Amino acid sequence: RTFENMITLDVNNNPHITYTLSRGGDWESIYYTTFDGISWQEPVEVDHYIKSFPVIAVDNEGRVYLFWNIRGCSYFTFMENGEWTAAEKMEYEGKKYFVASIRVDKQNNLHTAGDNETNDYTTDRACYMIYNKKLEQWTKFESITEDDERSLALDIFITQDNKKHVAMYYGDNYSENETNYAFHDSYWHEREIVSGQNIMDKRIVVDENSDIHIFEIHEEDTPEEYLTYLTHSYTTNSGWQTEKVCYWNGYTNPSFDASIYNNMLYVLFVRRFLPGNSKICFSKKEIELNIEDGSEIIEKGFKLSNYPNPFNPVTTIKYQLKKADNVNLVVFNATGKQVWQSGERKQEAGKHTVKFNGSKLNTGIYFYALEVNGIINEQKKMVMIK
Repeated sequence: RTFENMITLDVNNNPHITYTLSRGGDWESIYYTTFDGISWQEPVEVDHYIKSFPVIAVDNEGRVYLFWNIRGCSYFTFMENGEWTAAEKMEYEGKKYFVASIRVDKQNNLHTAGDNETNDYTTDRACYMIYNKKLEQWTKFESITEDDERSLALDIFITQDNKKHVAMYYGDNYSENETNYAFHDSYWHEREIVSGQNIMDKRIVVDENSDIHIFEIHEEDTPEEYLTYLTHSYTTNSGWQTEKVCYWNGYTNPSFDASIYNNMLYVLFVRRFLPGNSKICFSKKEIELNIEDGSEIIEKGFKLSNYPNPFNPVTTIKYQLKKADNVNLVVFNATGKQVWQSGERKQEAGKHTVKFNGSKLNTGIYFYALEVNGIINEQKKMVMIK
């Protein structure tokens, strides 16, 4: 029987999967496999332990990391020259550390979120840990919260400006727990309450507007039936807002994952229809870019932006027109030579989106400009890295 499953993609978009198989009782074997674009690798048993909860990550150079949990403490290994290294225990200054989520930065360092667990269950604290690849060692173990309540950091997201965003489970009592959010620039800021009475599993992403999106499971017990919801909480000017993505009837333990790409939210989840009958479902939602800047729109009649930047090889260019105009979007290389244009056409007032694909161009700096009625009114810089 297959239990915990997790998938991640490498820089070539090849999937890497870890999962566990029951060996009887609480014993589970941890397996790993990958797809190289042609065929699936024969699954390899990495190790076998009690209650594993594996987490997988692949850095930008293709090194695969695998973490698993044994009685509140994580162990980790990585693949070197096709072989898994000896497992190392996540322990520091007498405390055991549990890893729930991993992100890889541009320097191939690992940023992990989880908690430190001691013999006293009530003292577990949400923690943040860094593995420095150049030094091949853990260089940071720090608490995200310092109060007396139990907490667990369940997912971490790193933005392009190197800010760390964490979604946490907070509270000692299951029926009175909270979902909390915290972020780090030069220090960990005070946590924010997002919602209450949710199952532990959570996912967090951040969009181009710097708005936070947290996905989690919420249970609702009514006199008529017991419902389990997948919810989406997000930040607005007036605070946190929550919407329901989907729901399940009856007692169940649904699994899900969430990600963001080109300002589109993607959610993958398992939905139970009948006992023994489940389906994998997919949903997506586009995020409206917050590009309104009153003074600039009034003065110039438009606003220009692109995301992601840097990009490889596709980026989305968005602009807003105050009134209807003849518009042409053009792209120049660093020498000023025009390398692409959208073509002039009449467009109505409002928001517009154009996808630029630079797959036939070289890595480097480019400039994109909005040409309105034959006159270039605005120019921005973007960087393509292949």
